[in-house]
Amino acid sequence: MAGARKQRRRPRPGLLSGLPSPLHSAVAVLRYRLRHKLPPAPTAAPPTPVRYAECARCHDPVPRPGTCGPCAGITPRPPGVGCGAAATRLGAA
Repeated sequence: MAGARKQRRRPRPGLLSGLPSPLHSAVAVLRYRLRHKLPPAPTAAPPTPVRYAECARCHDPVPRPGTCGPCAGITPRPPGVGCGAAATRLGAA
């Protein structure tokens, strides 16, 4: 219980020190001191970079931006998943 009281009393010295002797508006003084004695708000983290790219023609995922191997004619196109007849004809099943 004593630890909880110490935590509640922490802001008191910062908010109550140096008050003017005729205090006209306690709410205004408290509002001003809370706004100006708070630490600055944390800045937002930079956005994370995109970890994948898409082929410019077929929109398949590729490691680097540009055209994938099958669209560029460098490698054969792998059989599609879910195309049972086409995959069986190509011998993938």
